[in-house]
Amino acid sequence: MCPQRLGLRGVVRTRLFCPSCRRAFTAELEGPREQRRWVPFCSERCRLLDLSRWLDEEYRIRTPLEPRAHPGTGCAEAGD
Repeated sequence: MCPQRLGLRGVVRTRLFCPSCRRAFTAELEGPREQRRWVPFCSERCRLLDLSRWLDEEYRIRTPLEPRAHPGTGCAEAGD
């Protein structure tokens, strides 16, 4: 779902959905990084849960990488 921009007293906030818990929350995307330290997650907890899923290999790239040809050489090499 696409973010919605909400104007609140001159501050532009964006409505987002946490990829971990799917909860809707608003975030100020402009400004100092300290104000948006967990974006796109709603909290540090959701950010750490997502990281642990990657480290436990719950998330995987299921399709094998296709070799790609290098222009001018005719040589194929596995993707990065």
